[in-house]
This record gives sequence, C-alpha cells and structure tokens, in this order.
Amino acid sequence: EVTGVQTCALPILGPCVVDRAMATLSDLTKKLNHPLEEVRQRSARGLRSKLDAGFFALHDLALEPSLPLNLVHMLGLPAVGGKMDAVALVAQLAADASASKQLAKLGAVGSLQRLQADPAHVPLHAAAATAEHELVRQHGAMLLGSAGVGKTAIIMGKLRSLGEDFMFSVINVNYYTNFNSLMKQLEGPLEKKAGKNFGP
Repeated sequence: EVTGVQTCALPILGPCVVDRAMATLSDLTKKLNHPLEEVRQRSARGLRSKLDAGFFALHDLALEPSLPLNLVHMLGLPAVGGKMDAVALVAQLAADASASKQLAKLGAVGSLQRLQADPAHVPLHAAAATAEHELVRQHGAMLLGSAGVGKTAIIMGKLRSLGEDFMFSVINVNYYTNFNSLMKQLEGPLEKKAGKNFGP
C-alpha cells in the first residue's frame, strides 16, 4: 500500500522512491546550467529520456522552478550539444499552461526563432519550428509599431506557414466597427450547411 503524498507519475512506488525521483529531477535541472557542454548535454538527454520513460510526469517538470530558465539559457548558448533534447523539452513543456507562460516570458520564442534562422543549426530547424508552434499556440500575440513596419506581413507570413490543417480569415476592426458589421465580416466566408450549422 502506498502512503504519503505522491507528486509524480509513479503511483505504484512508495514515497521514498518518489522523493528520490524528485531529487534526481532537481539535480538534472541544475546541471542544465553547468559550464561544461558535456554535462549540459547529458542532463538534457537524461531529463528527456526519464520523461519519455514515465519516471517524471510533465506536471512534475512544470513544477520545477528553474527548468524553463535553464532551458532558455541552454537554447541561447553557441554550442550545439544537447540542444535537440532542450528543444524537445521546450516543446513538451509548452503543453503545460503555466510552464508555457513562463517560457514565453523568458524569451523562448525568440530563442527558437534564432535557432531556425541560424545556418549552423540546420538539424534543429524542424524541431525548433515545432517547439515554437507549440509555444505560440498557447498564447495570444499583440504586435505594436508604427505604420509600415511590417506587423501585418509578419502575422500573415506566420499564418500562411501553418499549413493546410489551419484556416484563417482577416477581419479589419476599427473605431467605427459595431456588432452588425463584425458579424457580417465573421459570417462572410461561411456558408450555411444544414439548419444552424455553418462551414467554410
């Protein structure tokens, strides 16, 4: 019979094993910020493999306070070692709302975009794009800037790059937009299918 409080994905194990697993999580998280590249690489690989094997739950990783900061720091380092695992961990953490918010605040989106643009990190481009997509999907975006700086072009480029699984419609809203005109713009690209059902 299991006694004590269980905080990880090991429901059949006792609290001693659970505590040891959480200590390992904390140690691996701290090592992501180690000065030696090899230690960072082993730590990222260890975190990822333990998560995949079920030793840690995603929720456990999200509760580790220094993990998002250390992952974002690792993404910004010039060394390539361990970045694939770090990018994969960011993509997995993006599924958790609180971790996703923290990663976004720490600049993970910008770090992933820089990885995609860097020709030295070609093997990471697809993984970084996937992680960025997962992270951005959790949050809204607001672009500010003067007229003509490219706000619409940036958003339209991102929307077009999402692929055929996503549809979008551009709706212009200004001071004079009221409910009726907004509803006309929303319903414009839709057609009535049957009864109250509408579709593109």
